[in-house]
Parts: sequence; structure tokens; C-alpha cells
Amino acid sequence: MERKLLVALLRSWLKEKLEELGRKIGSALEGTDLSVKDVRPLMLELLGEAFGQLEAEYEAKLLAAATKK
Repeated sequence: MERKLLVALLRSWLKEKLEELGRKIGSALEGTDLSVKDVRPLMLELLGEAFGQLEAEYEAKLLAAATKK
């Protein structure tokens, strides 16, 4: 049961973070003519930043959980 709860929490957290990333990418690309400009470098930069934040938050959650025990 504990594993199912952890999986559900992780899924919910990832969904929230990916929606946040989508909004960030959308606002960064707002007003950009996608037919003219190659936006791949910008998207890669934003994805790298977002996954760095996810990793830091995940490590903080693991540390917090480990110190509670």
C-alpha cells in the first residue's frame, strides 16, 4: 500500500511540474514566429533548467524523508 501511495504522489507531483514547464515554454515562445525561428535551443535550455529544478526538489524531498526516520 505504501508503494502505491508513493507512486500516486510522484505521478501527481510530476504532472504538476510538467504543466508548469509547459506554461513556462509557452510564455517563452509567445510572439515567436515558429515558421522562421528555430526554437530548439530555447526549448532545450528551458527543459534543462526545468529538469535541474525537478532534480533539486526531488533530492530535497528524499533528504527530508530520510531525516524524518
